[in-house]
Amino acid sequence: MGIEIEGPDGVQRMLATIRDDVAREIALVNETVIAVPLPHQNGEYDCRCPQQECLTVFKVDLATLQQKDTLLCVQCARRQHRDAYITPQQYAHARAVGLNILDDRISLGLPRQDAKYQPIESDNQTICAVCGCDFHVQGKLGFCPQCGVYNALQHALDDIARIAEDAKAGRQTTHHAYLLTVSAIKAYGCALEKPLAALGKKQYRFDFQNAEKTHRMLGELGIAINGQVYKDWLLGMCIRHLCEYQNGVVDEAFIQRTGHLTARVGRSYAFNTDEFLAFVCAMRSVMEETDRVVFAV
Repeated sequence: MGIEIEGPDGVQRMLATIRDDVAREIALVNETVIAVPLPHQNGEYDCRCPQQECLTVFKVDLATLQQKDTLLCVQCARRQHRDAYITPQQYAHARAVGLNILDDRISLGLPRQDAKYQPIESDNQTICAVCGCDFHVQGKLGFCPQCGVYNALQHALDDIARIAEDAKAGRQTTHHAYLLTVSAIKAYGCALEKPLAALGKKQYRFDFQNAEKTHRMLGELGIAINGQVYKDWLLGMCIRHLCEYQNGVVDEAFIQRTGHLTARVGRSYAFNTDEFLAFVCAMRSVMEETDRVVFAV
């Protein structure tokens, strides 16, 4: 049983009808615009740096996407149009959703597409202290995608502030607070190398534990750290040395470096919370000035 077509003219009429039907279907497809929203996880949208030598993945919130037409990569610091950061997974998701919607509208008979989306993994959230941008990176450190500020200083100061609060409240011994604080400061100094390289700037070794040497280097960079701020910096690092290597017992090197008037060689150092908080305040000033100068345009 089939369709009977009489002669060549009938064949031509049939082919013309098929061509007309196909043309109408093609025109309908061409005129169809399907808007597929970007998938997100709890309001955070995946991004991937388009630079082949980078391809870093991160997340930003919707407000950041709507704020500007461009985004800054959190690792290589290159700014490009936000559309360039759409990930291959987002493209695949949009294609699958679009084909399913198209098939629903005009019944193309396409196989159903798997439109399930798996968001990227990210470890840590930063809410930029400068512009308020909410972004997530794999690891902890990165440039703000909106204003470009590197977040190492922000994380270090947040950590130090928490340590100081614990010390004031008696939840942390002053001895241990010195060790934790200097560890956070050391991490900040080490973290500056990578972003400076990404920005094409001269790289420096910021060993804040060696107060005398780093103080001289900062001076060469035009960063003036003098007076009581430098004294508190130097004293705090020397106290930390006692905590780490001398079990809190004063040695001759401590007296020589600090000129301390009341400490006695061979005796335990009298730890003082106010002295520790003065050290924290001094280091905040030192780190903020360092960040301001080394990242200056």
